[in-house]
Amino acid sequence: MDSLKTLFYYLEAENISVDKEEFDFQFNSHPDYPSLLALNDTLKFFNINCGAFKVNKSEIELLPNKFIARLKKEDKDFLSFVVKKDSTFIYTNGSEQKYPVSKHDFESLWDDVVLLVEYNETILQPKSKNLLYKLLLLLTVTFFVSILFMILPNIWFSFFCALPIIGLIFSIAALKDLFITKSELLDKFCHVTSLTSCNTVINSTKWKLLDTISFSDLSIIFFSTQIIALFLMGLSNHATDYFYIQTKLLLIASPVLMASLYYQKYIEKKWCPICLVIIGVVITELSCVFILKNSFDFSIDPFGLLLFLTTAALLMSIWFPLKNSLKKINHLKAVELKANRLKRNYELFSKMLKISEHYNLPESLLVFGNQKAPLRIHIITSPYCGHCKDPHYILKSVLDKYEEQLNISMLYNLNPKNSRLRTFLTSLITLSKENQLRFYEAMDYWYETKDDEKWLSKYKINIGAFEIEPLLKSQHLWFKEHGFNFTPCLFINGYQYPKAYDIADLPFFIEELIDDKSYSKKLNKLKEAEAEKL
Repeated sequence: MDSLKTLFYYLEAENISVDKEEFDFQFNSHPDYPSLLALNDTLKFFNINCGAFKVNKSEIELLPNKFIARLKKEDKDFLSFVVKKDSTFIYTNGSEQKYPVSKHDFESLWDDVVLLVEYNETILQPKSKNLLYKLLLLLTVTFFVSILFMILPNIWFSFFCALPIIGLIFSIAALKDLFITKSELLDKFCHVTSLTSCNTVINSTKWKLLDTISFSDLSIIFFSTQIIALFLMGLSNHATDYFYIQTKLLLIASPVLMASLYYQKYIEKKWCPICLVIIGVVITELSCVFILKNSFDFSIDPFGLLLFLTTAALLMSIWFPLKNSLKKINHLKAVELKANRLKRNYELFSKMLKISEHYNLPESLLVFGNQKAPLRIHIITSPYCGHCKDPHYILKSVLDKYEEQLNISMLYNLNPKNSRLRTFLTSLITLSKENQLRFYEAMDYWYETKDDEKWLSKYKINIGAFEIEPLLKSQHLWFKEHGFNFTPCLFINGYQYPKAYDIADLPFFIEELIDDKSYSKKLNKLKEAEAEKL
């Protein structure tokens, strides 16, 4: 059981639900993957309150009844989901098996580190799957199978119909890595004993022929052709032609089955349980066809043979390009994970940020968070900027999470001579001073409507703008002098946000920016230098 499975068991025990696929992606993208720090940061990304703590043996009793601990056994450390029950500790050791031990024995495994989580209302909940898609898929399969059973004249025909469906399911399961499907049940099935391994056999290329077409390719094409051809030939009243072809095809397939068994036993010296099930399905099909042959007079005509061969050729022409496309997608995902690990490396981000020019940004009346916080974020934005909506909500989520640890200032790049925009900004500033929730409510309405007449009719505040106009003019002049004619534009402690990064990447660096003391030291030096010039 890997560290993610251990964590998911713990989260389920704490009634915390997460999107496992997204969690897996974010965890694998972390620059410190697969460390405990990566787990901790990924939990925080999902707004799960968590923390890794150093706990001495003497403090074990103070821990909650469920937690994750780093344990050590035979000089190997591993993450374990631990449950306390009275004086007994039940832990996992890298597998799903649970081990109950006494407190004394548990202390001998202790490695001083625990991970704790706490449920809260702001956890990012998993997105619900598309129920309509599932329903349509279920209806399609039901109609397809129903038609097959209706057009087949005998129960043995119906029994035969189920076999290629089973075979296709196991053929797809054999390529679970290609289809990026994860199943604990399938993993257990493939590793029943030390002599079994599906991946070893399926991914093997010790025979050069398997570089061109593998056993898994043959099984996918074989069973999918059987299913589609049975459907088409049944509808066109060529069912007897279909079963005549099967008597010959299954006999031809027999040497392939023998080759697969030989390859597993003598070449790889590992058995593939999925492959053995597929072989069993083909043998059962062969037996079924011969039972049917004794009861029915099968025959063949040119149209039936042509229909079957056309189906097989069409499916082959679909499968191989599809397989190559899936391989490319998987490769791109692997490259994306590596690129994200590099991109989310804080040291690299910090260096790129610090080499950019430092600016003394103009004063803003739209300031949020802790005014005394050393981490200061400025954003130049505009109400009519189409790309400013996402950064607005990104900064809002950052502020909600770290309100006491940072300061966010909003600067609006607008011409002060534009009376409508001036009224818009004046109203926003007044709303923010009265109630920040009203400010964000007003911004939500703006991004929802993008209609200044509607917005002003709802949120316009008629007050004098004599305090704001000089500030707007000075801001507008500063933007022109420094060439900032585009929005959004982000600054961190006066340094322009690196162009190589998206603003959407900012949340990954916030905690380290808060902890980074080098910025405050550099800022103090800059202030001292400016004071000397004056």
